Amino acid sequence: CMRYSEEGNVAMASSSPAHMLSNPYLYLYTFGSFSNGLFISLRGPIIPELATRVGASSPASLGTYLGIGGVSGGVFAIPTGLLLDRVDPHAVFAAGCVLRALSVGAMPLCIAIWQVNALAVAQGATLPMIGASIRVCLVRVFHERCAAALNFTMGAFGLASIVAPLAFAALDAAMPVHGAGFDATFAACAASYVALALVASVAKTPDAADDGNDDDGRNGGSRIVGDELGDEIPIPGGTSLRDGASLDAEGRVDASKAAPLTVLVPMVAYMALNVAGWVTFGSWIFTVARAREGLSVSTAAALTSTFWACFTATRFALGLVRDLRPLTALVWSHVAALSALATLATYWSGPGSASGWALWTLTGIVGAGTAGLFPNGIAQGSRMFPLTGLRQALFELGAATGAGVGPFLAARWYAESGEEAWTVAASCAGFLAAGAVTLGSALVADGARARTSARRVASGNEGMSSEATAAEMRRPLLDGEVGDGDDGGFP
Repeated sequence: CMRYSEEGNVAMASSSPAHMLSNPYLYLYTFGSFSNGLFISLRGPIIPELATRVGASSPASLGTYLGIGGVSGGVFAIPTGLLLDRVDPHAVFAAGCVLRALSVGAMPLCIAIWQVNALAVAQGATLPMIGASIRVCLVRVFHERCAAALNFTMGAFGLASIVAPLAFAALDAAMPVHGAGFDATFAACAASYVALALVASVAKTPDAADDGNDDDGRNGGSRIVGDELGDEIPIPGGTSLRDGASLDAEGRVDASKAAPLTVLVPMVAYMALNVAGWVTFGSWIFTVARAREGLSVSTAAALTSTFWACFTATRFALGLVRDLRPLTALVWSHVAALSALATLATYWSGPGSASGWALWTLTGIVGAGTAGLFPNGIAQGSRMFPLTGLRQALFELGAATGAGVGPFLAARWYAESGEEAWTVAASCAGFLAAGAVTLGSALVADGARARTSARRVASGNEGMSSEATAAEMRRPLLDGEVGDGDDGGFP
């Protein structure tokens, strides 16, 4: 998602939402993101039926199944990233879809808990295989609009989180035989994953290197580095010669040396913290709202759906913003989410309750505010260093860690406080505030690196100019040529 100069009508058209929406790759990767949301959001509704089939004493016995998938996704993130840097990303994408189809399709056949847990390991491994592959390809395809494309495709993840439980309930109710809806749901999911694998395998994988015909400035254009920090530094040829970066034989940035730890580590931490914030809120708002506000089950469920609906709608909306600047989106997202969480914590820290409109409004604002953090964080990272498969996988690892650790830490504080509702809102705000600090650290380090490289480039140019001048002064004058002195060039 690197920013390039935009000149001419063609460049302006390429940055428009209509141009992005006309690209068929967008819908392939959007459906891939939808499939990840479909897989995750179905795990909750199927627990009661699955517990009965495997002979579990209670649904709580399947807690390992729910947790092991996320752990598996984090464990397999790094191997997946290394694989993406060596093989065709669409091949990894298709393989992930096939593995998920097999592991999901086998779920109705399970008769023991260990079988369910084994399938959960395989299913968790498919999260980075599909998710990281999609993001690698999105950055390749959309260049300057990758921020908008990331928001749009990840909006499909939220859409699946809303639709999948409702679809499962409707299908289960429509089936005349008990449990037939469970079987039909997994059969339909497996079939959709197979279809997605087929499309991914036959679609041409976007090239890592630009073909020279795109309008992103690589064909003789100027890359602007550090532009959102106010230190715009044009580098001819579209290559950023930052501190620690070097060029390969073909003149491209050597990805293995272009991401110093002072920038990469804070960005990975940022991914963990922002995901911890919104996953914690989405996980606990149902329970806390019932306990603190006395909401019924149906009302608390509707409140939770409001959070996810605002979350999803905002991601799609950000995907349609013309010339979306990821850092700008991140700043406003943090302001909105932190303001709403602080207000909610203040309401809950007192003896009274949040009024009806305030609770619903603040929940919606938290959903809208946190929606753009992960996709725009990735887009901002692509402005700092090349997003290789490994670095995408590190983002995935950070997200998986935050999604697991965040709700756990919030639960500990909630329990130790005597189930004070304000601690949950404060936990979420704390994660997001810490995330803002890590993002700021990465931006400062990246800006310093850009300025250092600019000085080195300028110093090198001055040295070349001085050497050329000295050589020119030593060159004998040609017949009729005028020298630099006041003597008109005569000896």
